[in-house]
Amino acid sequence: MIEWLKKTAKNQNLRIYNADVLKFDLKTLLIDKRRLRIVGNLPYNISTPLLFHLLNYASNIEDMIFMLQKEVVDRMIAVPATHDYGRLSVMLQYSCQIEKLFDVSPAAFYPPPKVESSVVQLRPFLSPPVSVRNREHFAHIVALAFSQRRKMLRNTLKSVLDAKDIKAAGIDPMARAETLRLEDFARLAEIN
Repeated sequence: MIEWLKKTAKNQNLRIYNADVLKFDLKTLLIDKRRLRIVGNLPYNISTPLLFHLLNYASNIEDMIFMLQKEVVDRMIAVPATHDYGRLSVMLQYSCQIEKLFDVSPAAFYPPPKVESSVVQLRPFLSPPVSVRNREHFAHIVALAFSQRRKMLRNTLKSVLDAKDIKAAGIDPMARAETLRLEDFARLAEIN
């Protein structure tokens, strides 16, 4: 299809990029400092790594509208103390305002897939809803906390925080990551 597009759109204002999206530098798409608007039907098998890759460019993105597997969208918008709440929920909600727009039935496709889909809009925050000094450290804390969902924070975070540190952040060291709010993760990330 790429060769066909190149021939068909030869005299039009169209640029075609053929690259691995997980390695692609989105800043190469920026024109006149305008923020990007990204729309797509993401490959379901790489949707989570692709969403994390796109977060690296949040300051360059106006919004993103994607069709994804419904269960991924449910995880993106999940709230604490629910089955779907996890690392993806926390990191996306830290970076973006997320709105599930609608579901798409398998009957809308031919052949129909075995999964349901949803369309979601993400608008990166100009300023995140919680303050953290070091985004990478925050992401590391969140990843560690959810690395073993059923374990208590005092166990999952022991390589970076002890029970006393967790308690100093106003959080029960015996709590599990799935019960913490975005603000709680931010407080944990601020402990030195």
